[in-house]
Amino acid sequence: MNDSLSERKRTEPQDCSFMDILKIAASRSVVLFSLKMAVVVGMVLVTINHGNCMWSGNFGTTCLIRSLLTMLVPYTVATVSSVFALTGRMDGK
Repeated sequence: MNDSLSERKRTEPQDCSFMDILKIAASRSVVLFSLKMAVVVGMVLVTINHGNCMWSGNFGTTCLIRSLLTMLVPYTVATVSSVFALTGRMDGK
């Protein structure tokens, strides 16, 4: 059984309203996947970008807000990617 990506039948993009896209983005499976990605990738990014705050003991409000915003990036990317994949819009159109 040859199951290469080039031989798989590509699904046509679904016509989705903005509300449909929001429902997909807010679905349990997408939210859980995105949260997992945010924790894993976000912690790596927080350590790289804000490790100096953590290790020096100066982890104040500013560093906390920046860290949370840093974790928002992989959550957003995972959510948008999931919506594109689930609607058949992998080319971003």
